[in-house]
Amino acid sequence: MSGGPIGVNMGTNWGWGASSAVHRDASTGYPVGWNQPGASYGAFDPRLSVHYKPAEIAAARERERLEDAEAKRSYLDRGMSALAKGDLELAEQLLSEHLRGTPEDVALARTIGVIELLLKRTDLGVKRIASAYTADPLLCETPIDLRAFPGGTTQIRRAASDVATLATKPGRADAALVAAALAQARGDRAVAMRFLERAAAGGLEQTLVARFRGTLARPDQSAGLDSRPGKK
Repeated sequence: MSGGPIGVNMGTNWGWGASSAVHRDASTGYPVGWNQPGASYGAFDPRLSVHYKPAEIAAARERERLEDAEAKRSYLDRGMSALAKGDLELAEQLLSEHLRGTPEDVALARTIGVIELLLKRTDLGVKRIASAYTADPLLCETPIDLRAFPGGTTQIRRAASDVATLATKPGRADAALVAAALAQARGDRAVAMRFLERAAAGGLEQTLVARFRGTLARPDQSAGLDSRPGKK
């Protein structure tokens, strides 16, 4: 018998007559070998795959980077961004999520309440806004900035009309309070005072009534949308 002794690998990698070249699977790029342990394959080289498309991989990585950056933004930032874009539903969801971690933020609670009014969730919005004023009566010294909300005066007036209707019902001092706050934001102090007196007659906490009444009596009260140039 010619050749080397039995059992000697004749210069091959895997056995008798096998090629010493490294063969790779066309779909994965991994080396292909007979009965080879997984640890011997080494790292996957994507450039050897028939599916390797650099432009698509770069685009996917960019999408992942943007998604990661968005996820790292706070609920507050994302919520206010959604509000600025007019996406009330998303803004309400994101800001409410932020409020769960900062329940003492009464100004944010009021903002969410106004969003709920604009979404026609009048009773829910009224209760949230009234609760914010009750928790911190000093909030009445900072009128709602209506410019932060989409839709302009038309949407705000429609929401205010819904609140005013609710305020006429017995036992709804909370709605009368919110109606006063919306009138204050529009710069209509006479209307705000009338709703505040209705709220007081309906049992609104007197400390809040006194604070709000004093705020409305100040000559430096600023309005929301209606106070801008060109608005009547």
